[in-house]
Amino acid sequence: MGQRVKAGSLLGLALLCLTACSEPESAQKSVPPQAEPISAAAEISHIAYNDFLSTYVAAPNGLYLLQNIYPASTSICYIDMQTQQEIFLCSDPNCTHDSDRCTSYLPVTDGFFSYSLAFYQDKLYLFRTTGTTEQPPALIELSLDGAERRTILELQRGESFYGRAFGSDGTILAEIQHLDENGNATLTLERIDLQNGEREKLLTYPASSYYSAITTVGNQLVYVTNAGNASKTFLFMYDLNSGDDLAAAAEANALCKPYDGLEVSYVVHNPYLCGMTQADNQITCKNLLTGQEMLFTSPAVESNEIVRGILPLYDQTFCLTIEKDGTPVECLYDIETGELTGVEYPQTREKMNQLVAAFGDQLLIQQAIVECSLPNADQYGLVDAVCYLEQFSVVSKADFEAGVEGQMIELPAIR
Repeated sequence: MGQRVKAGSLLGLALLCLTACSEPESAQKSVPPQAEPISAAAEISHIAYNDFLSTYVAAPNGLYLLQNIYPASTSICYIDMQTQQEIFLCSDPNCTHDSDRCTSYLPVTDGFFSYSLAFYQDKLYLFRTTGTTEQPPALIELSLDGAERRTILELQRGESFYGRAFGSDGTILAEIQHLDENGNATLTLERIDLQNGEREKLLTYPASSYYSAITTVGNQLVYVTNAGNASKTFLFMYDLNSGDDLAAAAEANALCKPYDGLEVSYVVHNPYLCGMTQADNQITCKNLLTGQEMLFTSPAVESNEIVRGILPLYDQTFCLTIEKDGTPVECLYDIETGELTGVEYPQTREKMNQLVAAFGDQLLIQQAIVECSLPNADQYGLVDAVCYLEQFSVVSKADFEAGVEGQMIELPAIR
């Protein structure tokens, strides 16, 4: 099942970590691999939305998501792809979903609590990413219906989940930030035992530069770093079994040259390393598992347009992200002919057109952030208060590729 990044527009992702370095070519061709293909022996799994702890996560038959519907709380909801309905994660038909008696209810106290989701080995995992002294950041396991909860781990004072998480042989790999009494931050990658909550520190990130594990390909993590050049970043592979120092691995296993995200940019979308160089309009897309590389020349665009990069969507469907008058637009791209198909999806606040996940022949698209009246606002002394809810649509792959809009999914029934 495909996954995509949330964090605003796709352009934001493309500027964060896009990738390419080879000679221009007007038509696609196969290039022999320059390095040995990556072994896929050890299991490192994608368990979070684009490997970043987010407010929603895909499961085999639907999407779990967090909606801020009621005051002082967050609700766990579920979009069932078979019924194409969004419901509260609660089996009580008479429940109002606004108290801790509900299995979908999560408390929020003065903005101190925030939550993220992951899905791994038929369990839903809730990360309390920030907290208080009484209720610190924590990792909580939930059954798929929300009825059973078990706190696996509570972090120590000064610790918080940093945002990246992966599954590995029945454990969770998580980046954790540690703040000392002087406010100095240290980042670590740790393995969390899901049975007893025990932690094993695998890596301590060098404090001299920025490092973060942005995704996984095969049995290796893909890191982004600005080591050696504060104004540019680059990507490198890291094998957890190697025991190598991160800085040494960055130097030895670089996937690309340093890039600024504007003139040269790269992104890894499992298993592809995709890149764009503005100087020669070159686009590359390399399969990191097989070593096969596709080379394209960017199509001609208008003077007010900039091609930012190429992204795999699902199967063999790709798009170019083209900035048009400041608006990112996903333009479907035929990798066989090297031409745009003519189908475009602008990404605006009113119509986000953000592909979230593929379920067989169906796609789930985040379409809008809808403003609604805040239920029970008067109980908190609030007047004309509103909440903002994420709304999605379902479309078949064939219709999506033809530019046909999908069917909107109604928001959960609010009492």
